[in-house]
Amino acid sequence: MKLRALPIDMIGWFDLRGELNPVSFRFQLGDESFKGKVLKVQNRFEERFGGNRMDVFTCLVDLEGRQTLAEFRYEKESHKWMLYKV
Repeated sequence: MKLRALPIDMIGWFDLRGELNPVSFRFQLGDESFKGKVLKVQNRFEERFGGNRMDVFTCLVDLEGRQTLAEFRYEKESHKWMLYKV
């Protein structure tokens, strides 16, 4: 997996227990725009990164018709998503 740390737009939902579940995302690299869909959340945990509490998701995603693993991070205090590794 390649380290990216890109800010992204994410659509997600909360279940009855209050757990966040990512669904689909989009991001830009230069002039190109990419869209992807989360197929399966394989692992999730919470960590402190630079003093910020983050939820970390390792997911199987469909990115422009290609299946790959990706790591997303959700910063709880600022409510921002990041594509950390792809």
